[in-house]
Amino acid sequence: MFEFLTSPKIFFETCAGREPSLKIPALIILLMSILSAVSGYMMGELTGRLLSGFMEGIALFTAISTSVIAFIGPWLIWIVIVVVLMIMIRIQKGSCSFKRVAEISGYSMFPLVIGSVISLVLSLYYLPGIKVTPIKVADPEQIQVLITNFMNNPMMQEYSLISTFLMFILLIWTANICAIGLEKCANLSVKQSLIASGIPVVLYILYSLYTLGTTYRWF
Repeated sequence: MFEFLTSPKIFFETCAGREPSLKIPALIILLMSILSAVSGYMMGELTGRLLSGFMEGIALFTAISTSVIAFIGPWLIWIVIVVVLMIMIRIQKGSCSFKRVAEISGYSMFPLVIGSVISLVLSLYYLPGIKVTPIKVADPEQIQVLITNFMNNPMMQEYSLISTFLMFILLIWTANICAIGLEKCANLSVKQSLIASGIPVVLYILYSLYTLGTTYRWF
């Protein structure tokens, strides 16, 4: 059942000889969406409590809206990944149908399901212990100070760093599975496949490091 994790070369060689199917890849994305939505609800509720001084009931609204966005996110990411991979395949003179690339990337994202499970566990451990001071002032400078204090909470920092670097590891795993799939199904060499799947991951990691650096003033 999990041959795409344990023996990806054999698995994708088999895939190359049959019609692509999106049933299991879509299920993988659905699982990731559900788990992300739960974590998103908890983070949204925490952020809502920070903003609760402005409007009564905003915590619930923020929690629900964040949960909905977190649920939709993996589906949008899947589509973006497929489009980017299609472009990379075309640039490198490979050949693969859109549906096949969607199948490969869907299977490749399974490590992110594992990451979503771990992220949920981290949310359950860290978020309830983060104290929030509701913003009740209108002065932009004071608001910025309160938001900075919230982000610099030691538990929030630890949660963010662990979650981010865990995601980096799982993204590398995802890129490796995807590269094998492209090699077997898209007429690309090993090097070309690694470039196609690796460049988007490297760019995302660099962007995430930049975001963390600006948020916590590393530079």
